[in-house]
Amino acid sequence: MIGLMLGIGAYMLFPVGDSVVKTLGGQYPGTGIAIIRYCASTLGLGLLSFWRDPDRFWSFPDPWLQIGRGAALAATTGTFWVSLTFLPLGEATVIFYLNPVIIVILSGLILGEKVPAPVWFATIMAFAGVLLVIHPDGSRIGLAGLLPLASAFSMAALIIMNRVSARSEKCSALHSQFLISVCGLGFAIVIATLGHWSGLAALHLSFPTPSILARGLLIAALAAVGHFLLFSATQRVSAGRIAPFAYTQLLVAILLGMLLFDDHPDVMTGVGAAMIIFAGLMTWRVQRGVVIRVKEAD
Repeated sequence: MIGLMLGIGAYMLFPVGDSVVKTLGGQYPGTGIAIIRYCASTLGLGLLSFWRDPDRFWSFPDPWLQIGRGAALAATTGTFWVSLTFLPLGEATVIFYLNPVIIVILSGLILGEKVPAPVWFATIMAFAGVLLVIHPDGSRIGLAGLLPLASAFSMAALIIMNRVSARSEKCSALHSQFLISVCGLGFAIVIATLGHWSGLAALHLSFPTPSILARGLLIAALAAVGHFLLFSATQRVSAGRIAPFAYTQLLVAILLGMLLFDDHPDVMTGVGAAMIIFAGLMTWRVQRGVVIRVKEAD
């Protein structure tokens, strides 16, 4: 029970950090906030990694894999936080939650894992749900809805690379997270610089004010506490039992959007969200059944 509560607490914290990002809409680009966030995480994880194992601190195993994970992480954060400049928090989070279905599909295409027929049905349902949230006529969200969709694909790519890495991880999980953060920081700087050079006002960078810097550090702290709670949860109960509660994040995001930003989802958005949640839970249920049958066969 404690493990589940820790997991739920983690999923409730993540949208709080996103809501802080949204308060900066128009004041500072999400790409700039990402730099502050990864500076903080790189420093914190670096100190912890050096303290735990100073002899291996300078090691950089599987460099291309680490660089790829860092790029996916930076793309996930950058695209999602930029989307909050244009989209309601709830709708952006709903679209992002397409990623569990994408992960299963990419597992089949890249890792060669068998994708059960019901998962393909769930995929179609989830994408249909995204279209409802975006609105086919573009009247509510439009092309800006592609930003959290890109974030969902980037997150799925990150998870796939994490699974590949787990097969031959040559360093501790802590040091691995540090390396990903270092690479993520590098790519976040590149993405922010390109955005600044694009000439778009929403992506224009400037030196952060103390208020913006403080909120950036708060976002980093919320993310760190959230990931710590989630890690602690997985130490007590299986990840499979925690997974369905990930949708707590979606519900909290919608609630925060309503309370803080007066963003009230319409009926079409609600139906689309329900379809995405149902598809995600169906995918989790089918995959869980496959794992159980494989274990029983062994």
